[in-house]
Amino acid sequence: MSPTILVLFICITAFNIDALLVYNTRPSIVESHTHGNLTNRFLNMGSSLFTGTTGTLKDKFGYGQMSAVTRKPRKPTSDTSPEYSESSIFGYKSKLSHFSEYSRRGLDRRKRIRRGLSDNRVIITHHFTERTVTPGGDISMQCSATGDRPPQFVWERDGVTMSSNTDPRYALGQVMTSDNSVVAQLNITRVRVEDGGLYSCTAREGDHSATHENRLDVYGPPYIRSLPPIKVQSGEPINLRCPFYGYPISKIDWEHKGKTINSNNLFQSRYKRNQSHTKKKTRRSISNIHGILTIPEVNKEDNGAVYTCIVTSPSGEMARRAFEIQVIEAPILEDLLLGNNLQEGQIVNIYCNVRSGDLPIHFEWLKDGKRIPSSLKVVERSSELFSALVIKKVSLEHCGTYTCVASNHVAKVNRSTELYIKVAPKWLEEPNNSSLLLGRRGAVSCSASGYPQPQVHWMKKDAMLGTWQPVLELAGGGILSLPNGTLIIEEVSLTDEGLYSCNVENGVGTPLSKTVWMSVNKPVHFEVSSTNVTSRLGHPVTLECRALGDDPIRIAWTHDGKNLDSSSHRAKHTESKTALGLTSTINVQFSEAVDAGFYQCRASNPYGTAAFNIFLTILEPPTPPSELRVESVRSRTAVVSWREARAHAKHYALQYAPAHYADAGWEHAVNINVTRKENDIRQTIELQNLRPATAYVVRVATGNEVGVSRYTAPIHLTTHEEAPTSPPINIQVEQTENPGELFLSWSPPPKDSHNGVITGYHIKVVPQNIGPVSDDGETRNVKVSQLSGKQETTISGLLKNTRYAVTISAYNSAGSGPFSLPVFQDTMEGAPEHAPSSVECTAVSSTSLRVGWQPIAIHGQGSSLIGYSILYATEDSVWHNQTSLHTEIYLQSLAKYTNYSVKVAGFSNYGPGPPSYPIVCSTLQDEERGF
Repeated sequence: MSPTILVLFICITAFNIDALLVYNTRPSIVESHTHGNLTNRFLNMGSSLFTGTTGTLKDKFGYGQMSAVTRKPRKPTSDTSPEYSESSIFGYKSKLSHFSEYSRRGLDRRKRIRRGLSDNRVIITHHFTERTVTPGGDISMQCSATGDRPPQFVWERDGVTMSSNTDPRYALGQVMTSDNSVVAQLNITRVRVEDGGLYSCTAREGDHSATHENRLDVYGPPYIRSLPPIKVQSGEPINLRCPFYGYPISKIDWEHKGKTINSNNLFQSRYKRNQSHTKKKTRRSISNIHGILTIPEVNKEDNGAVYTCIVTSPSGEMARRAFEIQVIEAPILEDLLLGNNLQEGQIVNIYCNVRSGDLPIHFEWLKDGKRIPSSLKVVERSSELFSALVIKKVSLEHCGTYTCVASNHVAKVNRSTELYIKVAPKWLEEPNNSSLLLGRRGAVSCSASGYPQPQVHWMKKDAMLGTWQPVLELAGGGILSLPNGTLIIEEVSLTDEGLYSCNVENGVGTPLSKTVWMSVNKPVHFEVSSTNVTSRLGHPVTLECRALGDDPIRIAWTHDGKNLDSSSHRAKHTESKTALGLTSTINVQFSEAVDAGFYQCRASNPYGTAAFNIFLTILEPPTPPSELRVESVRSRTAVVSWREARAHAKHYALQYAPAHYADAGWEHAVNINVTRKENDIRQTIELQNLRPATAYVVRVATGNEVGVSRYTAPIHLTTHEEAPTSPPINIQVEQTENPGELFLSWSPPPKDSHNGVITGYHIKVVPQNIGPVSDDGETRNVKVSQLSGKQETTISGLLKNTRYAVTISAYNSAGSGPFSLPVFQDTMEGAPEHAPSSVECTAVSSTSLRVGWQPIAIHGQGSSLIGYSILYATEDSVWHNQTSLHTEIYLQSLAKYTNYSVKVAGFSNYGPGPPSYPIVCSTLQDEERGF
C-alpha cells in the first residue's frame, strides 16, 4: 500500500476564499482504465470531443452554457466571475488507444450523472468559476458536495485524471466538514501556459456522481494537446472539442480534406452571450459551432478521416493539430447454442458465435448475472469469433442463466440462455421419528433436491381403518406443508400421534419415501401461572401446586428466591400423584410474619419445565399512620396527608370535627373511608364542605382485613375567613331632634354567616327625593366599628327634610358581605337657611311704611317656608315683630317723621331663619298726610 502523505496548506487568492485543508495525496484516487476505456473518457468531455446527445457547452469565449437536456443557451449568473451549474466532463488521456468503447462509456457516464442528480444522491454545493490568470502566480480551485455517504472527488483537465503525480506543482486533497459535506481542492503553484484547459471536479458515491467544469485560461501563445486515433462506433454522432490552451484566443477553425469549417465569429461573440446561433444543416452536414466540431453520424467509409483543429490568437499566432477518426462496427451475436434433455453427469457445451463486428472482440461469461465461480469447474474456450463453455460433468448446481458478453472498442453486447438438467430427487434432510410436545408447535423436516423441483406429499395412517390418507385432508386444519417439505403442526394434540409417510418425486428416477412415527408427549405445565394467598397472623396456611404432564415430574419449592427447607418443623411438605400429574402441598400450622413473601413451585419432566408463583400475604393487626400533617388550608377545604403504616393497609379511617365538638367527644365527627393509593408513600385527602374561620381537629386510623388500628393524635387546623354571607338584621332608622340627622340601630348578621370575626359595618345613605345623585354627591358611605351587643350610630350632616334609603353590610378581614334591603326615613325639617333678598322700604304716610322683598327659594332649603317675620325698630326702641304670608307688608301706627331700621326673615315650623341686612327708611311729615 502506498504511504499516505498529509499536507497542510493555506491558499489565499483573489478569486477564492481562504482555505485551510488537510489533503490526502495518495495516488490511489486516480482512476484506472483498461481495454480502450481511456479513449472513451476523452469522448466523454460533455459536449466534448465525442458525444452528440448529452453534455453541456461553455467555451472560454463567454458563450452561454448549453443545457444537457434542452441544449438552449443560458445566461451566466450576475456574479463578476460567472458560475455555471453541473455540466458534463470533457477531456482526454495522454495514452489513448481505442475510440469506440470510449464513446459508449461516455454516454453511459453522463446518464449516471444525470440519474444521480435527479435522485439527489450526490449534489455539488460549491464550485470554482472560470478563471483567466497570468503565468507565474498560484491558483486554487475548490468544489464541495454532499450525498447519502461522503463522496470521493476526482479532478480532470481536458478529460485527463489528475493527481499529485501529474506534476509536482499540483496539490490535491479533500476533507469532511462539520455539516458532513466533502470539500475538495486543487492547488497549482507557479502557473504555466500549459496548465490552461477545461477543468472538472467529479464527486462519486457508489453508482451516483455529479460533475462541475469550467475553464482555466493562462495568458500565452496557443497550443493544442495531441491525441491518438479516436475510435467511434459506426452510425453514432460525435462532438469534437479542440483540447487547446493559451490565451487570448480569437478563433477556432476545423479543416477536413483541405476545406475549412469556420466557426461563427467567436472573438466578437464573447460579449454577446444572448445571441442564438442556429444553422440549418442536412443529416450528414458537419458544423463548427463555438469551436465544437459536430459530425451528426459517422459511417464505415469515414474510417481514417482526419480533422485538423486550428486555434488562432488575436495577434495572429496559430496552433494546429490533426485528429484521426477510426470507425468500428459493434459486434452482433447469434443465439447461444445449447443441447436439449440434459441429464445429470453429462457433458454440456454452450456456444457463443459472432455474426459480425470489428476485431478485436473480447468474450466474457456470466452465470445469473455474476462471474462464474471457479468451484463449478467450468472451462471457457475462446477464439477471435466465438467462445464456448464446457461443463464436463453437469450437476444441479450448474443450472441457471448463462450470459455471453462480447465487447470491442466501441460497444458491448450480450446473449443469454437457460441451462436446466433433469436430476432425480435426493435426500437433503431425511425425516426421522419425532417426539412432539402437546400444545406446542411441531415441525418435522423432509426435503430433497432435484430438477424439476421435487414435490413433497405427507400421508398419515388411519389407526382405525389401517389406510393411508393425505395429512392435510385428515387433519381438517391447523397443519401445513411448507414448500421445502417441512410438515408444520400449529398446535400439537393427542390425535396427532401416529405413523406418517413422506413421499418425494419429480418425474425423474425413483421416488423417495420414508415412514416415521410421531409421538405426542405432555410437557409439564400449570393451568394458571400464579395466585395470591392471604392469611392472618397465627392462622394455618396451605400452599398447593398442581403440576400437569407426563411422568416423571419433579417439583422444587423456593421462598423469596431461596430453596425451601422441607425438613422445617413448622412447614410440612407432601406430594401425591394424580391421573393428570403431581400435586405438591406445603402446610404451615401457625403462620408468622416471616412466612409472607414470594413462593415458587418449579416443576420439570423430560419434555419441559414450568413454574407456578404464589404470593403469600400474612395480615397483621394494623398500626396507626405516622406524620399526620396539614398540607394546605382554604376557607372551605383543607388537604391533610400521612405516611403509610408499616402493616399491610387496605384503607384508612379518617375523622374530623369542629374543635368544640371534639372536646366533648367524637360522636358528631364526620367519618371518611380512604382507599389506599398504591405506590404512594404519603396518602393524601382533601377535606371539603368545611366552614370558614372554624377550628377543626383531624385524626386517622389504619384498616385492613384484620381490623382497624387506634387513631393518631389529632391535629388542629383553622379554615380561612370568607366575607360574611348575610346582611345585618333588625335595621331601624329614626329622626333626631336635629335637622339633617338620622339615628340607626341594627343587629349583626346570623352567627353562622359571619365566616370570621365581624370587624365593622359599611353604611350607605342615599337621598331619594332630590333627583339623580351620584355616589360622590349626596350619597353617604360610613364605616363604623363592631360594638358589643346591639349596633347603633348617628349619621349627621344630611340634607334636611329629605327622604333617605339606608342599607348596611358587615365586613371582616376577608371582605364585605351583602348589603341589607333599604330602610327609608326622612330627616327633620330645619329653619330657612337663607334670608329674603331685595328688601325695600317705602314711606306711605307719617305713620306707615310699606316693606317688600323677593321670596326665599324653596329648593334645597330642607324646610317648608310658612311665612316671613318683619323686624323693625327706631334708634331708641326695641325690635318689633310682625308676620306676613306674602312678600310685602304695611307697618301702621308708626311715629311720625321717624327713621326705622327694617329687616325680614323667613320662618318654618322649626323656627325663623337668618334675617336680611337691615335697611333704614323714614315716615313722612304731617303735611304729606293730606295727600
